[in-house]
Amino acid sequence: MCLGQGMIQRGLGVTPGALEWTVNAYVLALASLIIVGGTLGDRYGRRRLYLIGLAIFAIFSAACGLARTDFELIVHRALQGVGAAIMAPLTLSILVDAYPPDRRTAAIGIWASVAGLGFLAGPIVGGVLIALSG
Repeated sequence: MCLGQGMIQRGLGVTPGALEWTVNAYVLALASLIIVGGTLGDRYGRRRLYLIGLAIFAIFSAACGLARTDFELIVHRALQGVGAAIMAPLTLSILVDAYPPDRRTAAIGIWASVAGLGFLAGPIVGGVLIALSG
């Protein structure tokens, strides 16, 4: 168990099963709805839907931080996953439309690098913040 999970488990009195659902709720919502997010972006406008997804993600990220029970945390994580499912497929399609063909490859390479660094740095930075707050 990582440091952050231990702090969440102690702080909210979460069972190990509920703690797993804090991760699974996000992943399940994201994986289930990512195709829907791309389709909605194509139908109603990529920029508009991206901003809606970003707002949903940000609101429920804050709600996760304010959760008082394990149930609240799980529900907020699922809703956070909905926001991510709307945003994720639209980032690359917006990028492809924004750059001319001769610069597109470099833009996609930068996008992939930043995404990879985010996946690497997120858990590390989160762990450090949790350690500093405890």
